Amino acid sequence: MTKKYKMTVPSLPQYFTGTGDLFSALLLAWCHVHADNFPLACEKAIGSIQGVLGKTVEYTKTLKNVGEPMTLGELRLIQSKKEIEDPVLRFHAEEVKWEETS
Repeated sequence: MTKKYKMTVPSLPQYFTGTGDLFSALLLAWCHVHADNFPLACEKAIGSIQGVLGKTVEYTKTLKNVGEPMTLGELRLIQSKKEIEDPVLRFHAEEVKWEETS
């Protein structure tokens, strides 16, 4: 039986480069680690991204008119190693009930 899940995650009022690519890579990696638990893989992928974005936002706050606006949203991946490997799970996947049509 096919299952469907949703996660509600607040958006941030800033542009970040590479979040889609990062999400795809993290979801693939966490699905490999948790092959039998897709909702947990999603939660860990989102948790990892939230950690990276948190580090990135902290860093951009330390900058004062330095660089181009586009460079301010570059993800702090190296600095976020801990957040990627051991994410805090703030958001949880919820199963969505739906009817299959034939």
